[in-house]
Amino acid sequence: MGSFAKQGWKIFFLLDEYEKIRPKDLVFNYRKGYVVGYCIIRTESYLAPQPEEFTVDVEWEDEGFMADADYYLFDKPITAGEIHDKIVDLLPPKYGPLNAIVKNGQIKVKANQGYLYELSREIDLILIGFH
Repeated sequence: MGSFAKQGWKIFFLLDEYEKIRPKDLVFNYRKGYVVGYCIIRTESYLAPQPEEFTVDVEWEDEGFMADADYYLFDKPITAGEIHDKIVDLLPPKYGPLNAIVKNGQIKVKANQGYLYELSREIDLILIGFH
């Protein structure tokens, strides 16, 4: 677990399918090629107005689903490549969070655009085990 924890963070979801998120769900936070931390969901999702900080240069709906969460940053972010090497055999063959492509003879791992990919408990434990 990372050294930073902040209580009361909110996770905001804009699509109706995200209302299925539940307390104690684990959500990994990915940014620019790295898993930087994770959230533990504290509440059921609920309909809420768009947070003010989302209104700058972003096209979002006026309301969406939100859930309260505790947020933890890893001491050292994990690269997509490090993760892929450890979980490649556990990922779905299609529509998963990571994609490996061969370019100029080298494997390049990229994240697929999307939110709340469902992961197995085994993948959760591997990712948490990095820290």
